[in-house]
Amino acid sequence: QLLGDGELFAGRRPYADPALLLPTGIATTLVQGRADVDVPQAVAEAYADAAAKAGEVVGVTLLEDVGHYPLIDPAADACAVVAEEIAQLAW
Repeated sequence: QLLGDGELFAGRRPYADPALLLPTGIATTLVQGRADVDVPQAVAEAYADAAAKAGEVVGVTLLEDVGHYPLIDPAADACAVVAEEIAQLAW
């Protein structure tokens, strides 16, 4: 629904699928909750594989018992992990 359908989807998909933007030349770390039902772990793993094959520097951090939204909830411990990963990339 977000991207629309038909021609709208085809035109917008490249902006919503990070794998279609590879290679970016930007080091990336994926932080993924193993309990995420909105974006399954397999999606993160597929992107990481594609990025590595494209010559990118990519890491994956998997968090046990974490779903989709705690990663962006400042009150959740998982959000602190995301902030730490961003800080590590900044160095």
